[in-house]
Parts: sequence; structure tokens; C-alpha cells
Amino acid sequence: MTNGSQRAVVYAGPGRAVLGEAPMPALEVRPGPGVLPRRCDHGVIVRTLATCVCGSDRHTLHGPGAVPGMVLGHELTGVVVEAGRDVERVRPGDVCSVPFNVACGRCGNCRAGLTGHCLATNPSRPGATYGMGEGFGGWAGLQAEYALVPYADFNLHVLPDPDQARERLLDVALLGDVLPTGYHAARGARVGPGSTVYIAGAGPVGLACAAACRLLGAALVVVGDFNAERLAHARASGFAAADLSAGGLPDLIAEIAGVPYVDAGIDCVGASGVRAAALNDVVAVVRPGGAIAIPGVYPAGPPGERPGLEVWLGGIWSKAITVASGATPARRYQDELAAAVLRGGQHALAVPAPAAGQGAAAPGWAEIRKDNAGGDYHAQVGLLGDAVHRAGGCTLAVGPGAVFGAADAAGRVDHYRRSVDAVTAEDWARCALAAVDVDDVFRAYVDAGVDADGEQAPVTVDDRRAAASAADRRIARVVSSVPAGTTILVAGLSDNGQTPHLRVAAAANGPFGEGLLTSSATRQPGMVTLTDATATVLKSLGLPQPKQAVGSAWRVQPSRKTTAERVETLENADVAAQAIRRIQPTFWWVLAGAQLLLYGLAALALRRRRWSTRESRAKILAGTRIVALVGGATPVATFLAGLLPWWQATHPAPALVCAVVGFAGLLAGVAVAGPWRRSVTAPALVITGVTALVLAVDVMTGSSLQLNALMGYTALVAGRFYGFGNQAFSLFAVATILSAAWLAEYPLRAGRKWLAVGIVAAVGAFAVAVDGLPSWGSDFGGVIAMVPAFAVLGLMIAGKRVSPLRLALFLAAGAALVLLISYLNARSANPTHLGRFWQDLASGDAWDTIARKFQAMLRSLGYWPFIIPLAGAVGFLFFALVRPIKARTPLLDRAYAHSATMRPALLSALTMAAAGTLVNDSGVVILSVSFSLATPLMLAASVRALEHDHVAAGTPASERSESPSSAPG
Repeated sequence: MTNGSQRAVVYAGPGRAVLGEAPMPALEVRPGPGVLPRRCDHGVIVRTLATCVCGSDRHTLHGPGAVPGMVLGHELTGVVVEAGRDVERVRPGDVCSVPFNVACGRCGNCRAGLTGHCLATNPSRPGATYGMGEGFGGWAGLQAEYALVPYADFNLHVLPDPDQARERLLDVALLGDVLPTGYHAARGARVGPGSTVYIAGAGPVGLACAAACRLLGAALVVVGDFNAERLAHARASGFAAADLSAGGLPDLIAEIAGVPYVDAGIDCVGASGVRAAALNDVVAVVRPGGAIAIPGVYPAGPPGERPGLEVWLGGIWSKAITVASGATPARRYQDELAAAVLRGGQHALAVPAPAAGQGAAAPGWAEIRKDNAGGDYHAQVGLLGDAVHRAGGCTLAVGPGAVFGAADAAGRVDHYRRSVDAVTAEDWARCALAAVDVDDVFRAYVDAGVDADGEQAPVTVDDRRAAASAADRRIARVVSSVPAGTTILVAGLSDNGQTPHLRVAAAANGPFGEGLLTSSATRQPGMVTLTDATATVLKSLGLPQPKQAVGSAWRVQPSRKTTAERVETLENADVAAQAIRRIQPTFWWVLAGAQLLLYGLAALALRRRRWSTRESRAKILAGTRIVALVGGATPVATFLAGLLPWWQATHPAPALVCAVVGFAGLLAGVAVAGPWRRSVTAPALVITGVTALVLAVDVMTGSSLQLNALMGYTALVAGRFYGFGNQAFSLFAVATILSAAWLAEYPLRAGRKWLAVGIVAAVGAFAVAVDGLPSWGSDFGGVIAMVPAFAVLGLMIAGKRVSPLRLALFLAAGAALVLLISYLNARSANPTHLGRFWQDLASGDAWDTIARKFQAMLRSLGYWPFIIPLAGAVGFLFFALVRPIKARTPLLDRAYAHSATMRPALLSALTMAAAGTLVNDSGVVILSVSFSLATPLMLAASVRALEHDHVAAGTPASERSESPSSAPG
């Protein structure tokens, strides 16, 4: 590496640079003015992968200090090919970014982070730079095939993943100078969250500085220039642009920002001839107490060397403006900026970049694609853009956010316009697909900034209303500009804060007339999902929907309501969803606490040895039974509450609670007031029967009661919109099993055993059909759990033994049945998730779904609002279920004596709950919710049996309950 020559960009006289030859570098410092020749054992030789031209190079070409044949340039990314003997950290083969400063890393300035002003690398003054001549240390430039980098352990930023660095080479190349310079300037100007910034100059440093301001949280970044092409680039990158040829800068700033000043100003131009116009413009628009940074280069000579270089010092002094200037210590920022660049797509540098022609590329797309592919669902991004391109069409994106929506797998759109105002009639007609970013409401929150704690500052009602009006006007502009008959879809994509809300979805033209939008994914009037948007666009364009694109096309459900009434319906849906979101966590804790309290009080009351009077004993037993029935009625009451428009109340949340309590009390009253009230099981049968029928009718008629119910599902989560949710399935399954068992009680007592078995079979077939058919319950795991549970119930009622082999066969039968349903559904025009599972099974992708659900089931073990009441129920029931004679409070033993189907019912329900827990992604939730219905009703039936025994024996029930030998067999 010490002999021969190489290709390099060399200085060829004032204003001229040529691609010529230069000596190959060696591990030595060559002599120069004030520089002694010596070995450079602390250096390395780097082979160039990418090098850049900097605006500062023109100062070298036109200024003093350059020598003919000198290698130019100071930005380099390359591979280490040779290392000196004193180099310890860097090794040959490392891919590195070379900062433009030459710094020793040892002097006081370097230790303080001021590597742009190293005291040891330039004999003439502090600070050295590659390729800028004697005044900057005389170091050879980096625009060559190979370069010497001294003090390599300190100077070089080693990129941790060489393959990633090569893949992102054009991004990594920015780390040597332009991006650290822009970032240093933004830091020097004290840019932070919510700042407003003016940047003079829309060249590479100006745009890098603008990107850095966004990275630091600036709310508004205005870039000023006279060059129309540069300004267009700034707009395409998502920044506001000030055309300095169109008027005075304060007026331009006022037009953009609403006020004629900004918090921070940055001069990325420097001295232009003998003028400091850019810097003086910055001074003019920075507010009092603001800050200015000057990364632009100014002559370092003494006063008078450049007559006429007038800086408005009076403006700086009178406004108390803080000024930061000087060469950037690039090495100081390389670590954090490398992380930002290499994690592209996850930070504020992500703005659309110009692509070939008039298109744009979504920044950070490779990382976005990688993140999605590595998630649980292995989502593929760019499906919509790819589908349009396969059909020979093109894509237009209007606004930065639209690029991400219309991009293909490579992250590109064919045509890009910064705003609706910039789109021509020709643009609208050119492409089959146009995506428009309507971000006015979002911008209102950005403009509001953050408070001292970094939290979102509040947006006033007036400001939000104004932003919404601006969004309406922008949409109206689109509607009036597109060709006649164009199908228009409007979709709200996300929330502005931590509180989730339902967002707008609207459609016009094409197949969309008057009515409410719906889709096969929701089956709910007025509700569609965001994933449905892709399917809708593809259908509107007449393109096939890829398997990877989930969702169903929007369609209109006719409605006789007026527009105002339809809007009110949608607003009510969001009110209901918000109420459920606020109450639901508390509801589960209250339900858990109430159940634990019930179990504890029941055990305490029933274990008392003596009672003061027979009347008090009767009252306590009756009270315990009624409270237990109310507890059993509460789950279905959470669904019945949906029959009342509680969301229209002034205070929806309390109205919902009152509705649930009212329905629970009403149902418990019916259970104890009818002619069946003296039966051990009939009152509980009333509750299980109503629970089963309400839930069955609900899923058969659209699942309206489950939507926005405390034990149902919510549109905010959007996990389900139809069929059985996991909690509703648990209740339905337990309710049908207990109902079947207690209905079979009557023919069984009459000696008609096979009629009893037939009742179980009929109820079981109905329950499995309601749960498993795609048009009703559309539940996968429920079928697997219910088939063996009903089989166990039938066998026990028939007096047959349930062996492990038989149980395994029943489980296999349940799995076979659900696979048959899945196969048939997969052959339909609009398969549900049941059919898609069969498609995944056929393609070999089903294991991912199974693994994901199994992992979710394991995570459910941390759901404490369900674990705690489950533990209490199991502790209360275990010995009574398994060994009733030895329980300290053998209530079930009393019930078993009065009901031949009590034991089969409870063991079958337990079988269903255990199997459902194992095959369902909600895991322990299935078991807990099942117990929340079964345990109170079991307690009520057992207490009723105890009351009968007490009446028959004429002795205190509490005394007999302490003696296992006295329990009836």
C-alpha cells in the first residue's frame, strides 16, 4: 500500500478540480509547511465506498491555501484495509464513517468534545480538515480510492453491521459531515420540542439541518432560498418553504407561521462574496431571547480583510440573541446520528425523498418492512402499490403521509405533490390511484407543542374546530378537482393522543350511495376497519386482493335516517366505546371482588354451628341464595343493558352501571318468583336458559348486544365485531351445558334416561351450531371445547364411564368438526377467519397462527383481574367437586342428593372451561369467566338443597352441615 498511484479528485488551479492521479497513501505523515515527516502508527488506510462533495469545497477551489495536485474532499465512508501497530479498536474489514475533522482525541479541546478545534492536528491554528489546504492542517483529502485516517481509534465511527451499512450506504455517507453539521447547528440554535425554526439555505446542509430540527421535535421548520428547484425539494421533504424572491422574509414567515418571528434561526449559507445577507435575514426574524446558529462558512481573516462584510450586530445585541458558530465537532454526534439513520422509519428524519422522475420514496422503508415482517402477523407492506403496478397503473401521493399509504414494496410512488394546491388536473387524471394526506387536525396538535414535562399541550376547542374545517375544505378541494365519477374514500388513520377514538370513514361515487358503510369484516352498520380500506381500493380498481391483504371491501347498508341522524348514530357509537373503555377495567376488578366476597360470606355463614332462631337461619340461607342468583345473572345483564340507549344519557357510564344492576336484579327476581322457585335447580335454570338464549339470538341477529358490552367486545379494540367474543363464548358454553343438564333432570327422574340423553344431544347440537357456524358464532376454539363437554355430559347422564381414551376421541371429534367448517368456509366467496385458517393450513402457514395463539394463551396467566377470582372460585369449589364428603362445607353433597344431573353438569362445564382455556388465545379468561357463571349458580342450588334438608329433618341445618356422616347420600 506504499507504492503506486490511485485515482482521486485533485485541485487543478483556481476554480478547477479534475479526476486525476495521486500518490497512494501510507501509514506516515508526509512533510508540508510546518509538518514534520513521521510514521503514523495510530492511523489506518481506508478504501472508499462512498464519498461526497461538500459546499465547503468551493471555498478551497476559490480561496487561498490550495496546491495543484492536492486531493480534495473531506467526507468518506469506507472499509479499513490496513491498520497501524498502535491501533487497538479498529480492525481491517471494519466499515467506518470518517468525520471531516482531523482530531487527536487527546488535547483539551478533543476531550471536551470540540473536535472541530483540535489543538494538535493543525500547526497554523486550532482545527484541521481533510483536503482543504495548508490553512486546515495540510491533510490529504478523501475524494480518492484510498485515504489515510490518523488517530483511528478516536476518529473513526465503526458501523456495527457491515452488511446493513453497505445496504444503507447513501444514508451512512451523510454521517461524515452534512448530517452532523445540520444537527450541531440545530442544537446550537436550541431547537427542541415545539420550536419554530427558520433555516437560510435549501442546499444539502440546509435540508440536513431541517431534518435534524424535526428529529429534535421542532413544530415548524421553514427553509428559505431563491432557487425554485431547491425549494421544491424542501417542500417534497415535508418542510415549509419561503421563496425569498417573493417578498421580505418577515412577511413570508408571518404568512407561514402566523407571526413574523421564529424561536430559532440557522444560517446555512455563510458569506456570499462580501455580503452577510443570509445571517442578517436570520437576525431579523428570530424573536427576542431566541438563538442563532451559523454552520455557514465565513472568512477567518482579520477585520478589514473583506471590506463590506457587514453583520447586524446591533440586532443581535438588542434582541439578546444567543449565537453559536464554528466548525462542527462531527465525531461528537456520529454515534447517535448513526442510530437514527440506521433505524430509519422510526424517527423524525423520516420524510419523503425525491425519487426518479416526479415520484418520491418513503424514508426508512426497509426498516418498516423488516419490522412488519418480523411481527406476530408477518405483515407485508406495499401490497396496494404493488397491485396497481402489476396491473400497469401508476400511483400519485399528495402530502408526506400519503407516500406511505400508496407506496409499493420498494417504498416508492410514481408521482408526488406536496399539497392539494400543487396538483393539476393532469395529475389527477394520470394515475388510477391517488392518496391524499389530510393532516390539518394532526398539525393542530403539532403546532400546540408540548408542555414543560414533554406532554402534549392542550388544543383549544376553537383551534380544533378550525383545523377540522380546514380538513373539510381540503377534502372539498379534492372532490371538486378529481375527474367526474372518481370513487373517493376518506379514512381517519390514527389518534392524536393516548385516548383512542372511532374515526371517520366515508365514501362517495362508484358503488357508494346513501346509507351507512359496513363490510364483511364487521357486519355492523356504520362500522368498517382500517384494513378494509385496502380491500375497498382494490375492488374499486377491479384488481384481485392478495392473500396477505386482510379485510373486506366497504359496502353501503341502506338507511332511512337523515344525514344528521346517521352522524348522531356514529357519535353515539364512539360515546359508548369510550364509556366501556373507562369502566371495563374497573368492572372486572369489582366483579372479582364481589365474587370473592360472596364466596367468603357464604362459607362463613354456612359454617356457623348455631343460629339464634330458625327464622334468622332461614333468612340467612335465603339471602345467600338470592345474592348468588344475582351474581349468576350479572354476566348476561351486561349484554341486556344494550337494549337500553344508556349512551344517550348525560352521564353514560353511571347509566350503564344502573342498567346492568337493574337487569341482574330483574332476572334474579324472575328466577325466585315463579312456580319453579321451590326447585333446587329450576331458578338457576332460568338464569342459564336466559343467558344461553340471549347470547344465541344476539349472534344469530348481528351481535349488536355484544358490541360495546362490559363482557363483550369494543370497536376501539376491533378484535371482533360479530360472532362470539371469548367472554361471551365462555358464558354461552357454560349456560348451554348447565341448561341441558338441568332440563334432562325431568325425564331422568321419570326413568326416561334416553330421552334425557336426547335432550343433551339436541341442546349440544344447537349450541355447537350457534357457536361454530361462520354466519353465527364464527368461533374456532369453542367447537373443540364444546363437543367433548357435551359428550361427557351425555355419557354421565346415561350412566356410562368417561375414560381418558373416550375423552381424547371426543376432543379429536371436535377438532375434526371445526376443520370441516373451516374447509367449507374457505370455499365461500368471503371466507371468515375460519376459512382463512384452512387456507393457511393448505399453504403451510397455519403453524404461525397456532403458535401466536398459544403464546397469547400463556400471556393470559398474567391477567390478574381474572386470575384472582379464578383462584377464589377454585379454592371454594375444588374439594366440593372432587371429594364432597370430606369438604368442611359439603354443600354440593346436598345438591347431588337432590339433583341427579348436578355432578355431571359441573364436571362437564369444568371440562369445557379447561379445554377452552387450552385452545383459545384468551387462555385463563375462558376459565375465569366460566366460573363467574357456574360458581354462583352452583352455590344457589346447593343452598336451596340445604334449605330442603333443613325443612325435612326439622333440625338446624348448620349443625348437620358440620357432620359429614349426616349428609344424605
